[in-house]
Amino acid sequence: MNASVTLPFDIFAYISDTLGAGREKVTLKALSRTCKFMLPLCRRHLFSSIGLMDSTWATQKNIGLARFLTGSPDTVRCINKLSYFVDTRTPLSQHIIDILEVLRSRSASLQSVSLLPMTGEYDWN
Repeated sequence: MNASVTLPFDIFAYISDTLGAGREKVTLKALSRTCKFMLPLCRRHLFSSIGLMDSTWATQKNIGLARFLTGSPDTVRCINKLSYFVDTRTPLSQHIIDILEVLRSRSASLQSVSLLPMTGEYDWN
């Protein structure tokens, strides 16, 4: 007996929304790999909020993120909140500029941008 059960698309969306509301990032990542229908549903929650840090050790991650976002306009539209951790000791890297440019040009859903000090107190003057 080889019976397959197909769930309605609304059920898949409900599952991803429930996990996204509970901030279950690890589970959402695993679920996004299960089938091609779950990937966009899970990305909506996985990429709703991103943080950028411009430092020497974060450079490789920023390069990868810049490439990924440039080639994934659907994912860019998922980003609602951007947190950028500022380090005044180093100049702004080209990778961060590339990411910010992609977000500026392609993200219609970006609702908030936060500039945060990377370490300790920060004199905004």
